[in-house]
Amino acid sequence: MFGGSLVAGRTLIGFLVISSGLIAFCSGSENFRASREQRPGAVPSLKPVNDRLLSHVNRFKALRDDLHRLQTSKEKMEPLMYLKEMMTVMDALQSMGKEWKDIEDLQKKGPNEEFISLLEDMDPLCANRIQRTPDKEIELRCSYYFMNGDPFYRIGPLKREEINKSPSVVIYRDYITENEVKIAKEKSVVDLSVYKRIKRVAENVFNVAVRRISEKGYNGSEVKHYGLSIMLYLETSGFHGNTLFKAGRYVVSPTSGSLMVSERHPSVCPSDKPLLVITNFDVVPTRKQ
Repeated sequence: MFGGSLVAGRTLIGFLVISSGLIAFCSGSENFRASREQRPGAVPSLKPVNDRLLSHVNRFKALRDDLHRLQTSKEKMEPLMYLKEMMTVMDALQSMGKEWKDIEDLQKKGPNEEFISLLEDMDPLCANRIQRTPDKEIELRCSYYFMNGDPFYRIGPLKREEINKSPSVVIYRDYITENEVKIAKEKSVVDLSVYKRIKRVAENVFNVAVRRISEKGYNGSEVKHYGLSIMLYLETSGFHGNTLFKAGRYVVSPTSGSLMVSERHPSVCPSDKPLLVITNFDVVPTRKQ
């Protein structure tokens, strides 16, 4: 009975990981299947499901942490206590699965077929995401990065998040200050100090410049780019313009001041407005590269 419940729970967890991905993933065929209350051709608004979705994802993350805690402390717990706590987590996950159906219903009120077509033409993965299993999610780590012992960063280390293990995709939070973001946007130039800081975590990158990604996004899935790809976001965008990778299992949501360093070349999904970034590659504002 317990084994069956655990398997069911693991299956459900896999499903819910995708539900959490809807915040991060490129607002594709499901996220953009919102209301038709916009003018023809407009990007659908996600406002009707925003609060429900955020609450759902935050609760799932808490349950995921509880599950991870149980898995790592299993040997130290009494069997009955372990079983009781595990079943509590599984019951909560099953309840969230039912709630997710309600959120899906909210998202399916009149699909904007024109925009979905744009997603699929730009890059099929923007509209057809692939599930990443819970065991892959649990492998990922967040840590503090001290910039190889730099005294300044020993006082205020960077937050480093693993997005994918292999090929490596990591993001450094608050890599540049708000003032540095403002200067880069106003002057459309990468300050020398910012460039040197980028080179400290991505040494062999060149052609670094401020670039504007159009509303149509950037299809990097067929681009031959050698070495690391970097994106330093100059804007925050929670539901559009997300950075997608060819495997389709993970994305990075643009957060102003954050630096992404990747061994795999990214794409950028369509959005309702242009996106300013610092990159080491050209971003062609067309669907086809």
